[in-house]
Amino acid sequence: MKFFITVVFFLAFLGFPAFCEQPNAGVPPKNLSFLSRGINLNDWFTPWAQPAAYRDAFRPEEAAFLKSCGFTVCRLPLRPDLLFDSSNPAVLGPHLRDVDHAVRLLLNAGLAVILDPIHGSSSDSDWEHRLAHDPSFLSKVEIYWQTLARHYAKFSSDRIFFEILNEPHLSTVEKISPDWWPPVQQALAAAIRKGAPFNTLLATGERWGSIDGLVELNPLPERNVVYSFHWYEPFTFTHQGAAWTGPTQAELHDVPYPSSPSAVASVAASLADPRARQQVLDYGNQRWNLDRIRAGLVRASAWGRRHQVPVFCGEFGAYRKVSDENDRVRWLHDVRQVLESLGIG
Repeated sequence: MKFFITVVFFLAFLGFPAFCEQPNAGVPPKNLSFLSRGINLNDWFTPWAQPAAYRDAFRPEEAAFLKSCGFTVCRLPLRPDLLFDSSNPAVLGPHLRDVDHAVRLLLNAGLAVILDPIHGSSSDSDWEHRLAHDPSFLSKVEIYWQTLARHYAKFSSDRIFFEILNEPHLSTVEKISPDWWPPVQQALAAAIRKGAPFNTLLATGERWGSIDGLVELNPLPERNVVYSFHWYEPFTFTHQGAAWTGPTQAELHDVPYPSSPSAVASVAASLADPRARQQVLDYGNQRWNLDRIRAGLVRASAWGRRHQVPVFCGEFGAYRKVSDENDRVRWLHDVRQVLESLGIG
C-alpha cells in the first residue's frame, strides 16, 4: 500500500480514561476521547502538496489502515489560500469539494478530523502581520472562519475540531510583543463559534505554538476549547539536518538521543562549523533524556490544571533525513510515554 502522507508529526498514543483525567472546561468527554491518538496528514493540502493530487493523494483503505492502527483523529493542515478569497471571504474557494471529499473519507473510516485551515505558506508571516495590523483583513478572516465553521459543523458536531491558527509567531518574525495574538485569537474564536456553536476549538499560544507561548496565554472566554502546543525539544536532535531552519542546523548529522558529553563527543569532533560543534557540545552537556523531557512537558500540564482547561500535543516528531532511526524511536517513545503519564493526547 502506497502512502502519500508524511508521518513526521506524531501525537501521543493514549487511552480515553487517562486523557479524561484532565479538566474539561466544557469540552464533552466524547470529544476529548477523539483527541487521544492522532496523526498529521501533512502532505495532502499544504503548500508543498501537488494540487493535481488533492483528490486521490489518500485513499479510503489508507484511512481504514490508520483507524486499525488505533488512531482516533487526523489533523488536516490546509494552505491558507486554499479556500480563502480576500475579495469574497463568505464564499469558500474552488477546492472546497476536494476538502469535503477528504473530510468525508476520514469520517467514514471512523476517524475525527482537526481542520487546520491557516497552516504555513511562503506568505504565512504576511498573514500574521495583516491579522495583527490590518483590522479590515482580520474582519475578512473572521467572515471566512465563520463560513468555514458553519459548513463543516454540518458534517459532525463532535468529530470535527477547528484549530484557530497554526504556530503564531509574529513576535519572532517582527520582534514585537506576543500580546498581538490573544485579541486576534479571541476574535477568530468568536467567529468560529458563531458558525459552529457545539464543536470543540483548538487554541494555542504565540512563539510558534510552543509551551513557552502557551504558559504566557490566558484562556479564552469561550468554553469547549482545548489548548494545543507543539513539542520539538531538544531542537538540536529533532531538527538536525533541517536546512530550512538555518545554516547551523543544516550542518548537524548523526546527533544521538539520549545526550551526554561522551555520547556527542565524536559527532562534535566531526563538525567543521564551530557554531554547529558548540551547539552539539552544549546539547551533550544538557543530558537530554526521558526525565528532562518530562520536566519540559509537565509545564503544559501544570498550566492546564492551573486554568482548569485541557491541553493537547498537536505536533511532535523528529526529522528523518540524517538522524539515526533507533534514536528517533527512542525519542518518540519517551515523549509519548511522558504525554500519556500526564494525560495529554
